[in-house]
Amino acid sequence: MTPLQQAIIIDRPELVALLLKRSSQPLAPFGEGALSPLHLAVMAGSLSCLRLVLAHHPGLLAARDKLGRTPLHVAVMEDSAAMAQALVNGGAALLDADHLGRTPMHWATLLGRTSCADVVGSPAVVGAVDNVGATALHLAAGARQAGMVNWLLQAGADANSAKDAAGRVPLHCAAAGGSAECVAALLYAVVPGSDGAAPGTEVDDSGMSVLHHACLAANAEALAALLEEAGLVVALVNLGDAAGETALAKAAKVGSLACVQLILKHGTCALLHVYGPPA
Repeated sequence: MTPLQQAIIIDRPELVALLLKRSSQPLAPFGEGALSPLHLAVMAGSLSCLRLVLAHHPGLLAARDKLGRTPLHVAVMEDSAAMAQALVNGGAALLDADHLGRTPMHWATLLGRTSCADVVGSPAVVGAVDNVGATALHLAAGARQAGMVNWLLQAGADANSAKDAAGRVPLHCAAAGGSAECVAALLYAVVPGSDGAAPGTEVDDSGMSVLHHACLAANAEALAALLEEAGLVVALVNLGDAAGETALAKAAKVGSLACVQLILKHGTCALLHVYGPPA
């Protein structure tokens, strides 16, 4: 560890200022994480050290750790809106992506960092996709971040046509991993299909509907919220996916009694083949 790194970690800005002024050595990254001095200042929670490092070495705004994350990524993950604002004011790029293809906005929504989202959010950033085609709304919906789902929808996030690499829209993600609040917010935001289909009835590339996803994930909370929509029940409750399996089949396959009971309560036939229709 260099003297500069030590001074940053213990939050001694007067030492940092002196070492930055006197040092002619390159700013080596720290440890296995390959953390730059700017990363260290963010993680130490020292706004004074951050400003000093940034003033002397603005190029470190683009520095990457071993996961490809910039100091702005780290500020968001540490839930420090003040740090994030200082970095953005210094010229940090909002669309820089890590090794997963995720921008700071992706992480803000995934982790529920609303105050940081206010700093790093913009229309262009909200629609950015990661390496598997997921937008921030996909991530928030699947992570039970209802507050961020509402934040993103108000910011203009696309709840209708944004699809990830598997053809899933955000509502599919909410069905699999989200809460009833996430499902309700997205159902309110989606619009009927061009063919007049009820909102939320779109299937992904494997033919799976939101009901399939909720049942396969044994997410009875989301399933109950989805089944409150009569249009979804009529269109999807007996729909088979690409393999011919219904939502009931998925629920039985994963042993989810709660999901099986909910599906049966809404009119599906208990005698439907679990593994698809007869040949």
